[in-house]
Amino acid sequence: MGFFSTCGICGKSLMFKDKQKVADGTICKECADGISWYFRNWKTASVAEIQRHLEYREANRNAVAAFHPTRSISMWRGGISKLFLDDNSQKFTVSCDDFAQSNPDIFDFSQIEKCEIKVERRIRDKTEFGYDEDHSISYTFFVVIFITGNPWFTKLMLPIGSTESGKYDKHYLSKWETNASDEIRKIGNRAKRTIDGIISARQKPADETPRAADNVGVTQENALKESQGTTAGGVMNTPKFCANCGSKLKSGSKFCENCGAKLYPE
Repeated sequence: MGFFSTCGICGKSLMFKDKQKVADGTICKECADGISWYFRNWKTASVAEIQRHLEYREANRNAVAAFHPTRSISMWRGGISKLFLDDNSQKFTVSCDDFAQSNPDIFDFSQIEKCEIKVERRIRDKTEFGYDEDHSISYTFFVVIFITGNPWFTKLMLPIGSTESGKYDKHYLSKWETNASDEIRKIGNRAKRTIDGIISARQKPADETPRAADNVGVTQENALKESQGTTAGGVMNTPKFCANCGSKLKSGSKFCENCGAKLYPE
């Protein structure tokens, strides 16, 4: 008695070891596996809330099918996970390359509120791992994208790397530039520039709205030429930042030194 129960979502019979406890019941491992990685506090949610969340996740598969990334940025060493952006539909996601298997959450550019770099630490004493030092400390680095319009989470914690230090440093919060490796800083800064660029681009149209309907076509044509590094007069100007990876460009460059992307159309 008490060793068996049923999943509150699918009704599957569960043994004690298969149970995943939630606020007002239990669910099975298969249902729990369908929960978004960003829904960190799902164990405090009710069965009804998780049911609604899984319905959202199933509907998300349609958004994944319609998602066609135009550029991507590595978010971990070796490119295991990437920030994918679909500039045509103004959507983004973070995933490995296998979208069908992972069913990554798809978000609109308009949902982005802000982006930050976050550092988390774990202090371990010598009795735990046998270190000679009194304490050992590890740092994990994240790009955090704050979003609106989602009932299940308000921020996306995207890990970009970790490092280990031999000694505890109480000033770790100010150590992004020193405790992160060059590679981790490069990944984090590039991702943040990209997200900040999306926010800036979203804020521009209100100030650049044409005064007359006749100017709409001209304004759109000029905007397209400017994004390609061309002014309305046909003169080629170097863009300030690479459209593919967000890196700052040198004046007169034809290719991005960071990712190799071609800056001008053929």
